[in-house]
Amino acid sequence: MNNELRNIISRVRQEIDTHPDGPTIGELNEGNSDATTNNIYLKEYIDFLKVCNGARCGPIDIISFEDIERSQHLILELPGFENWLYIGQILYDILVINKDDGNVWIYIETPPGFQKGNCLGRFDEFIKDYVFGKKFIDITPSGINSKWYQLLEKLQIV
Repeated sequence: MNNELRNIISRVRQEIDTHPDGPTIGELNEGNSDATTNNIYLKEYIDFLKVCNGARCGPIDIISFEDIERSQHLILELPGFENWLYIGQILYDILVINKDDGNVWIYIETPPGFQKGNCLGRFDEFIKDYVFGKKFIDITPSGINSKWYQLLEKLQIV
């Protein structure tokens, strides 16, 4: 993870911690230095967990290191589920990382299952562009009206 992204996380975490509505806007957990992986394609996600061990960023949830193993049952119905790692969700849509190339994908809830949506780039790109960036409005129903996005605007991140 680059210093720019670490700085953004630090600034947003500080604002959430001091903002009266912080808990309703989001949560950026403290990092977990014990987070590890042997898969090079998951390294960016694990590096994020070392800085921020799970996060709630408006409607986007990213699971913690401790929740990885127990959350994988949520993707058992996905084709080739063994090639995916569940990392969170956007409301009811699933976020996964492809273990073979490191790209983050969204699977859209379409009862009775999920339909493969868009590739959101490698994990660091996803975090920078979609979670802390202008593309947040492309993947969330609340868009610019989200308290999360408004916080990013206030901090002049977007």
